Amino acid sequence: MNPYQKQIKKFCEERNWGQFHNPKDLLLGIVEEIGELRNIRTCPSGRTLFLTSFEIINGGTESGNN
Repeated sequence: MNPYQKQIKKFCEERNWGQFHNPKDLLLGIVEEIGELRNIRTCPSGRTLFLTSFEIINGGTESGNN
């Protein structure tokens, strides 16, 4: 185990995070992050646009009027 792995392991053990590091919870965390990344859009100008859940449901506008 390299020094970084040891430091991360110690950090997690000090906070009792092991209870959350089971396959199910790790997979759910990954799925949640993927869902958030899915909400990021790139505008034609190349700028990144973050859409809220309301905007996604209503076609990209806050008012719902497309």
